[in-house]
Amino acid sequence: MGLDALPDAVSCAGGKFFHDDDQQWPDTQFVTYEYPKAVLQYEMRLWSKPRLHDAGEGAVIHGENGWMLVTNTSWKAFDPTGKVMKEGRGDAGQQQHIRNFLDAVKSRKRETLNQEIYSGHVSTLMCHAGNIAWRTHKRLRIDPKTETFDDAEANKLVGREHRKGFELPKLG
Repeated sequence: MGLDALPDAVSCAGGKFFHDDDQQWPDTQFVTYEYPKAVLQYEMRLWSKPRLHDAGEGAVIHGENGWMLVTNTSWKAFDPTGKVMKEGRGDAGQQQHIRNFLDAVKSRKRETLNQEIYSGHVSTLMCHAGNIAWRTHKRLRIDPKTETFDDAEANKLVGREHRKGFELPKLG
């Protein structure tokens, strides 16, 4: 989609509508990421009726040039008219990404990576930003230099103390 940087702002609506359990994130979520000249919307509706594009579970990612349906076993990329542009099946994608990353670390050949490291960082931060927007019920502006928000409550959720026995080691 050509969006290789952090968004300017994020907002989220959703909730836990299907299971009353200890899970700490919503089962239904609509996240909006605002860029200077684009808007990206992420939609997740686990267990929803009617089924999301005839999938029992999954996520839909909307962009200006199309959208993508991702399930646990397949994915489809659509152009703006709804025409399927690419698709794939299988549930080993995560394993393949991990294997590719470990092989690149071992060989020290960055050019063999399937995804640039910073791109993975941005996509991970976007997931966390969406969940923080959901927890705070606020539209949050993001500072790309500090990777923090314009809101003190939200910034408390950026990092946290680790439980005893799960601390990260100090390096250097």
